[in-house]
Amino acid sequence: MTPDRNYLRTPLDAATTAARFGRDFQLASRLHAQGIKIYKDKVPFFLVDLATYGNLIEPNGVQLRHNKLFNSQAAIAAYQMTLDIEAFERECKPTDIVHIVLRPSPLLCAHDDGEHALFKNGRCSIDDLRVAQRAFNNSVQRALAELDRKQLLTPLLVARHLRPLKAGDYFDIHAHVVVQMRNGADWQAHEYLTHTFGSAQVWTSSLMEPDEIRSFARTSAYPVWRQANEDWNKVKDANLKSFFEQSLGLRSVDALGPFREVPQAESGFGERARRR
Repeated sequence: MTPDRNYLRTPLDAATTAARFGRDFQLASRLHAQGIKIYKDKVPFFLVDLATYGNLIEPNGVQLRHNKLFNSQAAIAAYQMTLDIEAFERECKPTDIVHIVLRPSPLLCAHDDGEHALFKNGRCSIDDLRVAQRAFNNSVQRALAELDRKQLLTPLLVARHLRPLKAGDYFDIHAHVVVQMRNGADWQAHEYLTHTFGSAQVWTSSLMEPDEIRSFARTSAYPVWRQANEDWNKVKDANLKSFFEQSLGLRSVDALGPFREVPQAESGFGERARRR
């Protein structure tokens, strides 16, 4: 039977999916060995290739509980968010798109005590991971709200990235923000952010790459998809349980501003964006 080209995956798509599942089941096995209930049940599930009308079936082991650290689940969420972004771009046509990368201020402290610095050389310790993520997320949220209030920019999306270093003894934490810049306020917004986070902690695309015209969909692709391809098996066993527990309940991607507030369309992009 002739394959249905609407569902056909490329060899690269298939290889990428297989790699994600491989990393997920390696991670799940390691978490299970540390006493974490990571499997939904004992019944295996299978992937059915629609392009061959079910002639190709791929076993994929026991189904995992929902967790953003599993690449295959993060990829589904990223794909849904991508549909939202593309629908929003088609219907709302946002312009003056700017990509901003923010890293934590070296002065950011736990509980505002002014003593326990969370970040050294841009890294936080595994022991401080959850507190550091929350403190950094709050500082980003406050900065964007203030820039929006000043009518310098309109935030559309924020993606928070983690990268394990030295087998998870330390973590690099940073945020990708996609905004609509207002009234050519690029330098004003950049100066406010550098004052808040530090001059070396802020990258603004419209200033660093002024000749590149950006779309919302293309600019959001890397921030939305990056965590779906992160290999968390780089975190050694001694840090794995702590890393898993400290990551629970913390969001990776948020729709902001008009992207979050737009009424739900037939595509469903409004509702998915709010749930991500």
